[in-house]
Order: sequence, then structure tokens, then C-alpha cells
Amino acid sequence: MNNSLANDLWRKIAGIDKRLQRQEAQEQMPGGNRLTLRPQLYAGRVGGVAKPTFVTLGAYAGYSFPIYSSDDEELFFRESIPGRWDGASNINAYAVVMLSAAEDVGDKFQFQLSWASHVTGSGALASAVTDVGTSQTVATSRSAQYSIYVLTFAVNYTVPTPDLAAGDHFGGRIRRIAAAAPQVSNEIILLDFYMTYNVNKIYKAA
Repeated sequence: MNNSLANDLWRKIAGIDKRLQRQEAQEQMPGGNRLTLRPQLYAGRVGGVAKPTFVTLGAYAGYSFPIYSSDDEELFFRESIPGRWDGASNINAYAVVMLSAAEDVGDKFQFQLSWASHVTGSGALASAVTDVGTSQTVATSRSAQYSIYVLTFAVNYTVPTPDLAAGDHFGGRIRRIAAAAPQVSNEIILLDFYMTYNVNKIYKAA
């Protein structure tokens, strides 16, 4: 095959691939158009101490959380707000957790997401945070060891001044905090954490 034919074929394949990518994006994001990102989690003051405890279960791994008591039992993360976000809707964060041991139906546990944002490349960061707590009650048929729950945290984009915007530096901290009585008796394991954004653009660099 000569170079001209090869180049023409390559252009056609690339064009088909781009069309398929656009079609896949449209099919995966009908109406609501959501982008899901998983920020890198940092444990124990960015690895300085072995807390929260790292645990495994078969092919799964996570962090085991007691109730926070000024003892480094927390995770941190940072993320750049994606340019594809519509800039006019709240961002949702989700924590996938599981019971480390069997618990009584009706017992409770609670996690807290603390977050802050800053316009990247200007001014100075501040220590103030916005706290969002989510409580969960152990449900019937999901009280056995390793039962899974998904916790939702709403990030209100209008809290900071100015509002959250694409490209902002977003910092987060995850803790387990005390819940209303009766509380679970054992630690809760965090398996996954991700954030979803309503988007109105297929691609934007920021």
C-alpha cells in the first residue's frame, strides 16, 4: 500500500473513531450529561503515618475508619474542576463504604466531606472549609459483614465567593464522625470515592 492510500485510510479511521467517541459520549450522557472523576486519595498526612488502616478483601482494597478524634484517621484529595462542567449546578460526591463486621439493623454511622476551593494561580489558600455530613442507618438485609452502602455529599457551587468555576483548585478531606445514637460498633471501610459533574460540553481543556 502506497503512502497516499495509507494516509487516506488513516484519516478515514480517525474520523470514524472521533464520530464514535462523540456518539458514545452522547449515548452515555443523555439529558443529564454527567462526568465522573475519581480523585487520588491521600492517607495519613500524605503517607506520613499508617492511618486510616489499609485493608483488603480478596481483590478489593480500602481504608478502615474509626470515628475521627484528632488522630490522623482521615483522607485528603485535590482536584481541578473540569472545564466540561456546566458551572450552574451542584457537584455530587459519592463514597462507597462497607461494614467491617456485622451490625444491628437501625444502628447508624456518618461520614463528613470537608471541602474548599480556590482560583488556581492567584492569591493564597485559606484553612476554612465547608462541611457536608451524610448519615446512614444500617438497613434490613444489609447488616451482615461487608454489606455495601453508597453515601452522597452535595457540593453547593454557590458557597464560595465567587462561585465555583472551571479550573478552580478543589481540596477535600474525608472523615468518619459521630452519628446519632445508636451507633454501629465497628469501623467502616471506604472502598471508593468519586465526584460527578453535570456537563454541557463534550470537551474543554480547562
